[in-house]
Amino acid sequence: MLDRIDLIVELGPTGFDDLHASAAAETSAAVAERVERTREFARGLGRRPGSTQVSPREGIDGHCMTGDALQFLRQVATSLHLTARGLHRTIAPNALPVARTIADMDRSEQVLSKHMGEAVQYRGGGWSQR
Repeated sequence: MLDRIDLIVELGPTGFDDLHASAAAETSAAVAERVERTREFARGLGRRPGSTQVSPREGIDGHCMTGDALQFLRQVATSLHLTARGLHRTIAPNALPVARTIADMDRSEQVLSKHMGEAVQYRGGGWSQR
């Protein structure tokens, strides 16, 4: 079931001092502006923003990944003992669209290894070969 979830983020308890810290948090308007800039960037690259569907034909190659990002992905697949099927059924539909969005937020036309690394971290321990 976890192979159908794009992000897994574990949050620890928040202390009283953290809730009442004097540092100003990012406003909703600032977040909305950042999201819109990211969507505009994606549209400029000819992609429909928010579309996380990855067709089998698109797969890994459809995400404009650099050699370093592909090497990182190879290391992840090897360390998790993923089969080709496991790679294309878990990483391709789940982590790649997240990495592409992270790259868009970073104004990068290509998915770099740092984008892939961040996306893989969001998956937590929920990898499956099914």
